[in-house]
Amino acid sequence: MNSDSKLTLLSHEKHAKDKYTYFQLTVAASAIAFSVQITKDDIFTWSMLATL
Repeated sequence: MNSDSKLTLLSHEKHAKDKYTYFQLTVAASAIAFSVQITKDDIFTWSMLATL
């Protein structure tokens, strides 16, 4: 494999990893938003936090 092919391959690998990272961040943000949405009317107490 020549140097140009290696650079191209590394560039594609980095791009794929970056896309996966943004996907994971999107999933995490969606999970947080969903949990906030379903618990927005709940009243939290200290006893609820102790069970975590």
